[in-house]
Amino acid sequence: MDRLKDFLRINKYSYLELNDYTLEVKLNHQLYIYLEKDLESGQYKITNRLKNWNWLTGAFETSLEKSFIHSFLLILAFIVFRMLLVYAEIKPFMPDVVFVCVLAMYIVMTILYVFEYLKFIIHFHGINKS
Repeated sequence: MDRLKDFLRINKYSYLELNDYTLEVKLNHQLYIYLEKDLESGQYKITNRLKNWNWLTGAFETSLEKSFIHSFLLILAFIVFRMLLVYAEIKPFMPDVVFVCVLAMYIVMTILYVFEYLKFIIHFHGINKS
């Protein structure tokens, strides 16, 4: 447990002990994951639960799969909506440059969260095996 807390502190992850067996780790300002203690081995394992604040819906996603699928569907819906406006020859509510910037920002944010999650998993498994 002390090695895990040292690892979290060294890598500047803040955490909250929810109970004797569960830690909530803050990876960045929007993404939280949960570590649960295995009763047999005494080591912490990464669970498939997370909290990811989705700024478009204004709610926390509760699993990794839902979070990334939801992000992909929102990006796809945004593109389809824009294409429908162009097809219907309706003057778009935002210029093309703004549309591309907003879309690129959301795609980059999603990719950064995936990398942050993967980076934590790689470091965590390294500390857990040693």
